[in-house]
Amino acid sequence: MRRHISIARAFTLVELLVVIAIIALLIAILLPVLSRARQQAQQIACASNLHQIGQAMTMYTNQNNGYFPSAGISTGSNATGNMVYCWPVRLRKLLNGNQKVFYCPAQDPKCQWTAEIGGMVLYADDFYARFGYEVGERLLVGGPSPVMNGPPPEGTYFSYGFNNGGTPGRGVGGPTYDYTGYQTTASGRKISSVRCPSEYILVGDTIVDGVNDLGIVSRDTSGIPGFPYSSGVGKIHRGGANILFCDGHVQRYLQKNLLVIYPAVPDDAPTQRLWNADNQPFGPW
Repeated sequence: MRRHISIARAFTLVELLVVIAIIALLIAILLPVLSRARQQAQQIACASNLHQIGQAMTMYTNQNNGYFPSAGISTGSNATGNMVYCWPVRLRKLLNGNQKVFYCPAQDPKCQWTAEIGGMVLYADDFYARFGYEVGERLLVGGPSPVMNGPPPEGTYFSYGFNNGGTPGRGVGGPTYDYTGYQTTASGRKISSVRCPSEYILVGDTIVDGVNDLGIVSRDTSGIPGFPYSSGVGKIHRGGANILFCDGHVQRYLQKNLLVIYPAVPDDAPTQRLWNADNQPFGPW
């Protein structure tokens, strides 16, 4: 009686190479899909942050006779020449102290509002406590005015910026003070002065470069030689930014559709209107 012995057949080198090639092809197909899914999830989380900021903004205006918190500079220039922002600290208490909503998950971790937040290190004293800071905590500061062809000014790194306006006087505005406590400008804007709330920018993803990250403006200075810095909206979400409007809705825009390249032209009017409380264009500058 013969015995039949089964001998396992091994893979040939060609078969192994084919399997490896198939696996590599599947990885190449899946990685972009996974990357897009991750980007989409980050964009949704960012939009949720802005919705919460918008709710806090509504509560703030309800509690402060319709006034917005300062658009950016609230305590003005301090002795170092940097500007100090307070709109996040004024909204923070209305968010039960939650500072995580001020960080877009698509941004660099150094933008997280913690004691280790990136940028210049300055601490609040009693003067800044009157604007919502706790004594001893890190101030949120803007970089000094950029210098043509000079080194990058480093302020606080932050995910979101408040509308500092397309035209002076038409942004959200707010009272400013010098470091001695002297008020240098008039009081800020009321929500009732906004002509079209659904078309008025309040807060959006910013360009993170340490140059007044907590404020955003309509101007794109990339066309000015030797001036590479910008306080405009960013392009962290697939070339665009999430924008919170005055009526509370959040919408993604491509960066190019929100910034006005220097010098402005008549065709820029639709973009300019989004930055101004009176919903009017402001012409070239």
